[in-house]
Amino acid sequence: MHTLTLQHIDETKDSTVSGLLLNGVHLCYILENGYREVKEMGKTRIPAGTYELFARQSGGFWGRYKERFGHDFVVGFKHIPNYKWVLFHVGNTVEDTDACPLTNTYYHMGDDGNYEGTESVKAYLEFHDILKELFNDGKVFIEIDRGEVPEPQGEPPIVTPVNVTPITVPPVSRPPVPKAKDIGCGGLAVILLIASLFGAAIASL
Repeated sequence: MHTLTLQHIDETKDSTVSGLLLNGVHLCYILENGYREVKEMGKTRIPAGTYELFARQSGGFWGRYKERFGHDFVVGFKHIPNYKWVLFHVGNTVEDTDACPLTNTYYHMGDDGNYEGTESVKAYLEFHDILKELFNDGKVFIEIDRGEVPEPQGEPPIVTPVNVTPITVPPVSRPPVPKAKDIGCGGLAVILLIASLFGAAIASL
């Protein structure tokens, strides 16, 4: 058994580009339609997952490629939910496909904002030769990784705001400064006596 890996590189709304690997070795680039949550005919790539490939000997592509390349099979997919007749074939833009992966040697961003491929036939012939050997050796599968960000699990925690009660600092009480009228007669007499004694002491010096 052999398993190919389709590794997501990048995508736009209507196009997807990935690298096709065998045991970690790059085989070619794959161009596909873009992602749609609900399938739109001719505009939606196949979903992520693991699928069995097989040597298909029926259909229009098989007849054309048998005549064009001398191939006795095309590489088809088995059992993709909600899809039929998906296979690898030649093509340079998403206009050339209806959910089928297109083999390409190089890729670039097109003027319309979608990815495009180049040297598709070259990539397809090399890919077909490799798949022919793999089919002769047993079953072949492909694991498609879309590189999509997983949905968050569960609801995010609700943070309850904390009410902080402000701290009120009481004003500092200071003793009042006594006024003359608050001293009283007795107190005033003492003050005058002290002042007179202090003046006499200075005069005696």
